[in-house]
Amino acid sequence: MPFDIMPVNGGDLNSIVNQMNRNFAKLDQQTVTKKFGKGDNQVVIGRAGEYVGMVVGDVTGDAIIYGRYQEDRLGTLHIQDGIPTELSGQHPVTGAMGHWIARAGLNVITELGGTW
Repeated sequence: MPFDIMPVNGGDLNSIVNQMNRNFAKLDQQTVTKKFGKGDNQVVIGRAGEYVGMVVGDVTGDAIIYGRYQEDRLGTLHIQDGIPTELSGQHPVTGAMGHWIARAGLNVITELGGTW
């Protein structure tokens, strides 16, 4: 992001300290999450809400989640129109590895007995 970290220009000590603190806060946030783009054209790496890993797209629309899709489960989750439709990875309840595809319009997580 251009100009995300602002240069510290001369001024009174309070202004300099405040700008330095804002710059460090921005750097701290980037160590948790890095976001590129917006909406359907976004990639989020790190923590994206309750997900940890990489989210490509917009989870309220169409997206793919690579990583932790719920607190203790890993996998690749395909989301269509805000509904999880396909899961490759750990079963949401048992943790068994597999690949599942829900019927049209159904939520693959709830179809497997999990909660979404």
